Amino acid sequence: QLKEFGLDTISFDLECPGKRYFEKYCPGKTRSYGYDNIRVALRTAQEVFGKGNVFSILILGLEPHKSFLKNLEGLLKDGIVPTLNIYHYDPFCALDMDVKNPDPEDIISATKEIADIFKLYRIHPGSLGCAHYDVGHEISKGYF
Repeated sequence: QLKEFGLDTISFDLECPGKRYFEKYCPGKTRSYGYDNIRVALRTAQEVFGKGNVFSILILGLEPHKSFLKNLEGLLKDGIVPTLNIYHYDPFCALDMDVKNPDPEDIISATKEIADIFKLYRIHPGSLGCAHYDVGHEISKGYF
């Protein structure tokens, strides 16, 4: 129905590409809909809206580097375009978080690997235009 009313892109925030970390850091989404159901919904949306028109915010720095990249690739295989934000610890908002600010060198290294993965899957990050905070936007500008 959304497409019938003129919507040509859609986004739902997964936050963590891997189920283990999604369930750990997104308890509300886990209880209300669940990781597996969200993945099905994202794949279904991709079938409705087409390749390159379904987005999901992912938070780089919550999930370990290698796990994040492996699980990111699973989303890309489904045709989902990630909007990447970098995790930043805020003691006033994240009282129960066991993750502090990620190592900047690890984020830079991961971003370079993500840029290579985007090329492999022909992902065009930052195409929403409004997501200037998106690491993918920086990748699309050629910074990584």
